[in-house]
Amino acid sequence: MSLSDDLAKLDQYTDLVMVKLYNYMANCLEENDLQKLPEYTKANNKELKTYCSTFVWDVAKFPTKLSIKEIHDIIAKNMTKIEKDFKTKSNTFNNLKSNLLQHEKKETGSLVTRNLGPLVKEEDFVVASEYLVTVVVVVPRLSYKEWEGSYWKLADFVVPGSSKRILEDGEQGLYTVTMFRKTLEAFKNNARERKFVVRDFTYSKEKKLREKLHSVYGNLDKSAVEGPEMGDIPGVYMTGDYYPYVYFDINTNFVDSAREF
Repeated sequence: MSLSDDLAKLDQYTDLVMVKLYNYMANCLEENDLQKLPEYTKANNKELKTYCSTFVWDVAKFPTKLSIKEIHDIIAKNMTKIEKDFKTKSNTFNNLKSNLLQHEKKETGSLVTRNLGPLVKEEDFVVASEYLVTVVVVVPRLSYKEWEGSYWKLADFVVPGSSKRILEDGEQGLYTVTMFRKTLEAFKNNARERKFVVRDFTYSKEKKLREKLHSVYGNLDKSAVEGPEMGDIPGVYMTGDYYPYVYFDINTNFVDSAREF
């Protein structure tokens, strides 16, 4: 009676783990790729229906000389490992996906949030000056004239004629302007009141290189996630790990039948 109860509990647990794996794989696929799901849920490179209908006992993994209780313990251990591996891989995959989304947002968002490294050039800045600093300001398109006619009045020691529009994107433009470092905070405060956004950005060759490398590695990571091979997605191609589940259902039915007899 105790063994039968244990088998019933393991049956529920095994079913739960397999459903989690299947659903996770379905969620990882794009909507237009869902038809590929059967390809990624094979057991021993066979579709599940074929695998079950042609099921052959693996004596090497599950020797017939073992008792049902010993077989139960092996399956329970395997399923616990599968669930643990699934949690580890799914967390890694979810973190990677989240990082990619954040990276894409920085690369494609508005000028207020976008990564400026790839958008600017060294000649747009006063570099390595002890007294002067060049800042980058996001200006609404409708406020171009206001900016161009008043930016040097937003604080003392702003260099007249130093502002240059270096990029336009939708309803916003990106301007540079040069001033003495000591007036920067006053400039930021006054610019904010006019709805001009001073970006927290300092140009450096080293930073630009790091951002370029980050972009390259980000694209590599993205190709790994979106590529046709899904071997790193939790549960994909878990070949032999389906075996205990098929055996387990057979074994449960056998024990129940023997008990009724």
